Amino acid sequence: MKPILAAAVALAALACTRGADPEAPTAEAPATEPAKAPGAAEATGGAAGGPTTKSATARPATPKATPPAGQGTDAPLPPSDRVFVAPLADGVDHLIGADADHLWAVRPTAPGRGVLLWRVQGPGVAHRVAWGDLGDGPKLFVAWGVGRGFLQAPLVIDALDPKTGARTELWREAGERNEAAHLQVADVDRDGAPELAFARYASKYMVEPRPIEKDGTATPGAPIRMASSWLYADLDGEPGPEAVIGRVYGDARGLPGDLRIRTAAGEIPVPTDRGVKTLMYGAPGGEPPALFVVDGWEADYGKKATARVKRVRLVDGAPQVETIGQSPDEFTFFALTEVDLDGDGVTEIAAQGNKRVTHFARVDGQWITRPLADLEPVINTAIGEGPDGYTLYVPARPVTRATPLRAR
Repeated sequence: MKPILAAAVALAALACTRGADPEAPTAEAPATEPAKAPGAAEATGGAAGGPTTKSATARPATPKATPPAGQGTDAPLPPSDRVFVAPLADGVDHLIGADADHLWAVRPTAPGRGVLLWRVQGPGVAHRVAWGDLGDGPKLFVAWGVGRGFLQAPLVIDALDPKTGARTELWREAGERNEAAHLQVADVDRDGAPELAFARYASKYMVEPRPIEKDGTATPGAPIRMASSWLYADLDGEPGPEAVIGRVYGDARGLPGDLRIRTAAGEIPVPTDRGVKTLMYGAPGGEPPALFVVDGWEADYGKKATARVKRVRLVDGAPQVETIGQSPDEFTFFALTEVDLDGDGVTEIAAQGNKRVTHFARVDGQWITRPLADLEPVINTAIGEGPDGYTLYVPARPVTRATPLRAR
């Protein structure tokens, strides 16, 4: 797995149908529907979160009496509604697929094929996954919540054993909008020990950060209106990561979103072109690590939004913003993945948009943009590195689609 595959492993987005209010919640639609609307909708009002909470008991799931069909044999990829990638064993990228309220893990063997590692049932639909170690060994952390067919599901955070998929529940709540906005292993409080950096919709539009300790203790922060993108990364070279917060919309209906960086010294606003959709931290182009941002989002995305990638660095406490490139006809990039398609040891960016995957590579000091693969209109895809190079995974039935990615 290449360095820093967007800090939290994979992201899930939710869609609503065209013609609906672009600022309405979007929980009921699966990630395999056409990419017709914002992944998170706009918000109003709210107050600071309540007291520290934890799951009443860390509850392991009851193990299955028999292994899932096909386990241990090479077979076509299972069906999926959403896909993620995580290095579950030996640092090798595994494909993680959400199928209704189930989650499965496959070790790829060839494009479109793999060996099923495990399949587990959860309390709802898997929204997000994160890979990391809170001090008791690497785990796959999963945020489950509402989705099509599971509109009454609670919001639950689990730690899964990477070898067996056995679930241990860390936290749960049933609120107004049971959706996760962010999941990442990071030292949120800068105390030298990692937490699970978790953010969730505390109400219809307000997003609340709520970092979780390995024992399930969760401490709520002040909700932020439409803070749909989060990332924790070291941007200033000082101990502990900074919190990067992007918003698709602003403080009132119809206002554009923005970007801010929270450092130990205070909050730094970062100039953007309208709303922010996606964040990544990495070192493509062989240069020092930096923040990469997708902005250009608008409520009238079909006519006005532009998929644009920018690099942000903090220099003496001030943001320096450079445009890397943009799509000629897409309204956003739903994910950015750091890759090394030509195998030269210098990484590039694969931007997963609403029409195609675009390759951003630094050549002779300039950023070059090339198309990599066309996409059907879906809003969730994942890119993993396997025995045959990099593969683009697209959720589908009856089998998850896999397309090899090659530099052009």
